[in-house]
Amino acid sequence: TVPEGWSAVTSGKLVRREGNTSTWHIAHATPGISFTAAPYVVKETTVGNLPVQSYLFPAHAGRADEFIQRCGEILALYNELYSPYPFEKFAIAEIPDLYGGGHGDQSFIMLQEHTFTQPFDTEFVGHEMAHNWWGGILTCTESEFLIEAFPTYSQALCRERLEGTEAFRRSMKDQAESVLMASLDPEKEVSCYKSDSGPLLYEKGSWILHMLRFLMGDAKWMAMVKGFVQDNQGRDVTCAQFQQACEEAYGGSLDWFFQQWLYGTGVPWVKAKITGFAGNTATVRLTQALVKGEAEEEDDTRAGAWQTTPSSFALPIELLLKCGGQEVRRQIWLRQPQQDVEVNVPAQPTEVIVDPDGWVLDHSKGLVGELDADMAG
Repeated sequence: TVPEGWSAVTSGKLVRREGNTSTWHIAHATPGISFTAAPYVVKETTVGNLPVQSYLFPAHAGRADEFIQRCGEILALYNELYSPYPFEKFAIAEIPDLYGGGHGDQSFIMLQEHTFTQPFDTEFVGHEMAHNWWGGILTCTESEFLIEAFPTYSQALCRERLEGTEAFRRSMKDQAESVLMASLDPEKEVSCYKSDSGPLLYEKGSWILHMLRFLMGDAKWMAMVKGFVQDNQGRDVTCAQFQQACEEAYGGSLDWFFQQWLYGTGVPWVKAKITGFAGNTATVRLTQALVKGEAEEEDDTRAGAWQTTPSSFALPIELLLKCGGQEVRRQIWLRQPQQDVEVNVPAQPTEVIVDPDGWVLDHSKGLVGELDADMAG
């Protein structure tokens, strides 16, 4: 029951409205219920056969069509990626600027007021909408990993589908930088599995999914994710169940991957340099190490301020060697702190680039790597 002139919205379907009282029916299992009420301007249309509604403050009611249309595009993408949307409606509700984010729940999302004073933010809205699947269709109460990693990776997937590969890569690099600034002391770091907020949950979780996609290949990864959602609708799942689904699709054990990335701490710093050339063979030396920030002053960003400890992550790495006007790519497994690789090349290489397409989380993608490049330059 709400004040005169107000409207309320929550999960599920509106059964009836009598005066200022509305009654809603929620047909799907849910870990919690949210609602919002305000003197909204309400608009409803359909996207396909799905009722799509907006509950906006009068000052922003003019943006209803835009948000409905853009959210419809994202719904179509998630229907394809995850599973058909199962709820009776989808609603967009505006809320005051009370805290740092929005909220995604079954069949509706709540977006803060400033969202409607700025250009449409595909990543922010896409994240909240993904919670209709991750947290809405299925949930995980043992860890926040699945419920936040997938919406965070969904942000980048939205940009990949709607804006192209380069926009996707920029999104993932931005996420990597957030993780790497939070991963400068592995001994004090909290694992992604145990994190309940921050980059070591959201962005690192997203990168875990991104690296699994690289390991498995697009087709297997996409099929596994869709199957996992469809097989577990209305259930509380575990990370072990997700690992098992990944292993079945991959065709082998991935315990090494989950132990080092989900349950472990630290991010390696991978470097490569050309150490020899004879005939048509170039020798590339790769090293990996954990990074610890030890700047003496708060604003000390000298490359020498970083301490490293050799690490032994198992990393599938692609190398790109520039040989005059030609490029050679080679995929290798890096498992040791230092490892030499021989690569057949058409001419003497002048440069080697590690992970040119951005599939592996390492410190070369953040501040430490940028400082190292500056010092080398």
